[in-house]
Amino acid sequence: MTRSSTLVPQRNEQVEFSANLSLNGQALEIKKAQAIIKNADGNVETLNFPSGQQVSTIWTPHNPGEYAVDILVTGVASDGSRIERIDFLSVEVQPSPSNFQITFNLILVIVMIVLVLLLILYAIFRGTGRLVRHING
Repeated sequence: MTRSSTLVPQRNEQVEFSANLSLNGQALEIKKAQAIIKNADGNVETLNFPSGQQVSTIWTPHNPGEYAVDILVTGVASDGSRIERIDFLSVEVQPSPSNFQITFNLILVIVMIVLVLLLILYAIFRGTGRLVRHING
């Protein structure tokens, strides 16, 4: 079984791929494991996992886009037979928002909140003014 810490990371955010191998509920020792990462342009990056029962490796994507990840795991059963498994993941790396974009979005939210508060105050004062005129009139 394989897992990824996230399938939608930001650019330059570390992604942890982990894998384990079992047969009839018994954990097996993983002798070899690799993550083969392919981007949309066909470029390939290979990461090697250390051996063990629960293995993991870290990948840091530097470019936004979609990536296909093939995780190949090879272990040995208690009777000495070789066990191989392949799992497939898809990772979509998001572009990092710029500081300008974050600041702009924050200012936009603040302006919207102020406008809503002003509309509420206008409605309250208008309703209060009508009530006073009605009572005095």
